[in-house]
Amino acid sequence: MKKPSFKVSAFGKTKYGEKAKKFTLNGAGGVVMEVSDYGGKVIKLFTPDRKGKMKDVVVGFDSPAGWDNGDAYWGCIIGRYGNRIAKGEFKLNGQKIKLPALNNAPAGIGCNLHGGARGWNAYVWGAKPFVNGTDVGVVFTHTSPDGDEGFPGKVEVKVTYTLTKDNVWRVDYEAVTDKDTPINMTQHVYFNFKGEAGGTIEDHVMKIAAKAFTPTDKGQIPTGKVVPVKGTPFDFTKPMRIGEMINAANKDLEIGRGYDHNWVLDKGEMAKGKKPKTLPYRVHDNPDPTKLETLREFVVKFGYKMKTDGTKGALAKSLNTLMSACEGKREQNLIQTVALRAMMKAKYSIHNIGHFGPAFDYYTHFTSPIRRYPDTMVHRLITRYQQGGRSANKEHYEELCEHSSEMEQIAANAERDSIKYKAVEFMSERVGNVYDAHISGIQSYGIYCEIDENHCEGLVPMRDLDDDYYDFDERNYCLVGRRH
Repeated sequence: MKKPSFKVSAFGKTKYGEKAKKFTLNGAGGVVMEVSDYGGKVIKLFTPDRKGKMKDVVVGFDSPAGWDNGDAYWGCIIGRYGNRIAKGEFKLNGQKIKLPALNNAPAGIGCNLHGGARGWNAYVWGAKPFVNGTDVGVVFTHTSPDGDEGFPGKVEVKVTYTLTKDNVWRVDYEAVTDKDTPINMTQHVYFNFKGEAGGTIEDHVMKIAAKAFTPTDKGQIPTGKVVPVKGTPFDFTKPMRIGEMINAANKDLEIGRGYDHNWVLDKGEMAKGKKPKTLPYRVHDNPDPTKLETLREFVVKFGYKMKTDGTKGALAKSLNTLMSACEGKREQNLIQTVALRAMMKAKYSIHNIGHFGPAFDYYTHFTSPIRRYPDTMVHRLITRYQQGGRSANKEHYEELCEHSSEMEQIAANAERDSIKYKAVEFMSERVGNVYDAHISGIQSYGIYCEIDENHCEGLVPMRDLDDDYYDFDERNYCLVGRRH
């Protein structure tokens, strides 16, 4: 795995006279992405093919002029409203809103497309690149004023592009408005998995989990009908080449000049009310709120801040920020120890509650050597379900999960004990030497100290502290002398 990184460079001027920048994101998994603050445009996206050869798999341009003089929407953030608004008008809270721009007219029928004459794709956004652990990305921000392109309400927008170590490109959208207003944001990227200038995508094989689609009128506005795809060129419920039926005699294909339609996606397994199949998860509950508050009060003394409420993701992010901030400082071990006290123990279970640590809703990929058996269980069950097998016995697999949790704890203890044994063996030859050390932990029975030179840790029992009688203050994580 590579170390994620980013590079910022100039990208020229837009037709509006704004200077644009290019951000090259080097993902930990090998994917390289070039994006611009000019409408969040995706310039290039290099991904490995099955032979490991890197190819640019998106359609983009080498300068703003490509978009300004060509297709303005390729690879852009679309807003305030993606897609077409019939006649450029809509009703909101009983009031008819008429948008000034009819910037698209299929078959000569005018509509408002992708936010109007100058949608969000045509602005240089605020942009802040970041590296967060194994993720790299850019946070784009933009303010759309009240009345922008005729839409009511001021809107503060944030769109985050993230490349993960698993070569996932994730796009997160956030918008806050001070008035009721329609918002329908999207990313308008075009893919060609044969690479740049690789030719038509009609031989690409596509599958869409949709048993219905929405036909349109001649102006490409949905009629309101939802039509089954079965027996039509729109049936991609089974893998089919895009070009397989694209030239078929079909009214909807003629209107769209190919596929330019909405598919009505099938509901997922959970939405259908079906029970999820049995699968082992590594679960980790949220921290104990009381202990988390104790941690917050403790770290404040060192000048750190942290959240103790909010979503699982926000809590995890706050803790990770704290760990990064104290890294390399003398209080690091103390803070980590107190933080661990607030954490629940991770374990295996078929009853998924998510994993707090990485803020995952589903965590089933186990790579540590002491987690080989749970990993094997997951892969065996996935293979079984891919082959149409029935859900495995819950009680049996919960027992296996409990056994795996117990064995993992035994393995972790054995590893810890072996490290301690070798440390004792190492230090036994150095009895009488004097070392600088720092306090790495405090308990009611003594102080743990770690030698700075070799990182060996040992306990100074409370009974050896003969200059005073000490009480353990658990809340403030310190010893308090009765005389001093």
